Amino acid sequence: MSSRLNEFSAVVLVFTALVHALPLLGVFGANQLHKLYAVQTHDSAILLLLQHRAVMFAVLAAVLLYCALTPALRVPGLLVALACTASFVALALSGGDGMNHALKRVFWVDLILVGLSACALLMHVVNGLLSAKG
Repeated sequence: MSSRLNEFSAVVLVFTALVHALPLLGVFGANQLHKLYAVQTHDSAILLLLQHRAVMFAVLAAVLLYCALTPALRVPGLLVALACTASFVALALSGGDGMNHALKRVFWVDLILVGLSACALLMHVVNGLLSAKG
């Protein structure tokens, strides 16, 4: 089970990395940000913050990809992935009444990623418990 679990964890991390790399397109300006999130960015300060957010997501994607390729870092990578995706889900649930269709799509994708990361982490915990008993 351990090798399949490691493969599953790697796939979850690669998928999560790919999803988190998509916002990098926002670096190219307000039009790209509008396509991603259906938001208007007439304020140059908001545009700057969203572009920086895009870069930070690309950094996160690179870290997650590195974790996917490094077996010893898969569990920490899954924890980071879970924290990042669950934080958006929690924020959206606590105050996301005004979410547009694009942000609702982000919510549902992140909710799926929360489930996948949590499942992989739970499998690692169970695998560790079973290994300790055996």
